[in-house]
Amino acid sequence: WDLIWEGNRLYRNMDPMLAYRKGLTTWANWISTNIDPKRSLVFFSTTSPKHYSSSEWNEPNGHRCYNQKDPVQSAGYRPPMPAQVPIAKQVLHMTKFPVTLLDITGLSEFRKDGHPSVYSTDFKGGQRKDPDQFADCS
Repeated sequence: WDLIWEGNRLYRNMDPMLAYRKGLTTWANWISTNIDPKRSLVFFSTTSPKHYSSSEWNEPNGHRCYNQKDPVQSAGYRPPMPAQVPIAKQVLHMTKFPVTLLDITGLSEFRKDGHPSVYSTDFKGGQRKDPDQFADCS
């Protein structure tokens, strides 16, 4: 987000959420102009959550998402809503073209067990031995 072009203007260090709103608005305008709603359906998916800290689900000594085998069970767990979700809802609500929002963020927040962790093919042997540092929890 260091450099963003908009029209003939170059922005430096634009706020990432403003850049997201501008990009999503540009996409929505393109959809409204170029897609025939009688012949096409358009879907937009919200972001997948990240589980970097096991303290989020009351396991302060855990290994991030490593070795998690169950979803979050705590009745009091209220995951934070990423800033992108309300922006997406606002922009898509204003579009002329009907876009179906697939809001996967909320329920996916409970799936701390749904990450590749250290079992991704990108990890080397030594990285797998240090899940606190290398587990893929994105």
